[in-house]
Amino acid sequence: MESASLARLDLVLGCFHSALRKKEDQTERYLAALRNPDLQILGHPRGRIYNFRLGLTADWRRVFDLAAELDKAVEIDAYPDRQDLSGDLVKLAAKAGCRISIGTDSHGPSQLRFMEYGLASALLAGVKRDRILNFMTAEELLNWVGSVRQRSARQPAA
Repeated sequence: MESASLARLDLVLGCFHSALRKKEDQTERYLAALRNPDLQILGHPRGRIYNFRLGLTADWRRVFDLAAELDKAVEIDAYPDRQDLSGDLVKLAAKAGCRISIGTDSHGPSQLRFMEYGLASALLAGVKRDRILNFMTAEELLNWVGSVRQRSARQPAA
């Protein structure tokens, strides 16, 4: 999408939706996504679907370190078939200082109940409440998005 269109949105969550069965390390792909100035949240990062697709691999420490440095969030996709990020990766993201967004990948209202799985994952990983976007007020969330956008605008082009 065009940057001008994305700038009109309150928040941009970006997800990979192609080449999700690659076996090669995808670290550079993730780092490029995080450096995208239009993106605030990296959604269902691995692209994993239980018993269907293993998901992408990367040097997750580098990915989470850059997300933390840029103050961008990574998503816990709590849909049971996704479990993306896994518990171990949530712990690694928390240790790096990442912000966390909890989503359900819901395709209907009944699936919103999966939010509890994402909250449990964050709790078990020791993610602090102040690092979880879902606990922000609307004003705090919009202020965070504004600060991420300002920081991105000051970054030199890669």
